[in-house]
Amino acid sequence: MVSPAIIKVLDGSKRDRKIKCFTLFIVLSLFFGARSNAQFQAGIKAAYMVDTINNIDMELESIDNNLNVYVARKGFQMGVFAAYRLGRFSLRPEVLLTTIDQDFRPPYILVRVNNIITNFKSTQWEVPLLLGYQLSEQLQIFVAPKWVFGKSNTYQSYAIAPLNTPAELNSDIGFAIQLGAVGLDVRYTLDTAPSGAYYLDTPLEAKNQYISSKGKYLQVGLSVFIF
Repeated sequence: MVSPAIIKVLDGSKRDRKIKCFTLFIVLSLFFGARSNAQFQAGIKAAYMVDTINNIDMELESIDNNLNVYVARKGFQMGVFAAYRLGRFSLRPEVLLTTIDQDFRPPYILVRVNNIITNFKSTQWEVPLLLGYQLSEQLQIFVAPKWVFGKSNTYQSYAIAPLNTPAELNSDIGFAIQLGAVGLDVRYTLDTAPSGAYYLDTPLEAKNQYISSKGKYLQVGLSVFIF
């Protein structure tokens, strides 16, 4: 079986190229947006997020089999944004700090749960770029490629090193409503990834396995336009 860490190394160069192209796109978009006659706004944003996947089919190394596991994830994010609007089209880059409470509940009858890290906290930085289209003066639909980086995962006071993964590109889709200085947006994650429970090189408080899984989040955000 190929280690998840080896797969990440093999995919690293391809991911790095995508990230560089996306970063260049953000810089050029901001530059041309600032030089155009686009309407400019900026503000702060907060959002609550829940995972819409409640069960995952997870590869479990300790029993060399797959296992259906209940998942309960929720998170919160806070950050800033700038928005450029030209006609019916808009561009909105954001910088967000996201915190997610991970909660996995494998069936105890099939596996010794006390040996697996099933609850931990994840933090990461996200830089989504909302590409929007105005359906009306207040209502907008958008797609949002986003750069996710600075990931860290902690179990109690311990870092779970195999889960502190490199930067990657993800994407969301959604709609937004703006009423004066307040905006409400709803987003849904488009990306998926395999799930599994893998061995740790060094056990953490007798925990010798960790769960790696990626959610599909429904986000409800509140934006305040400062200017």
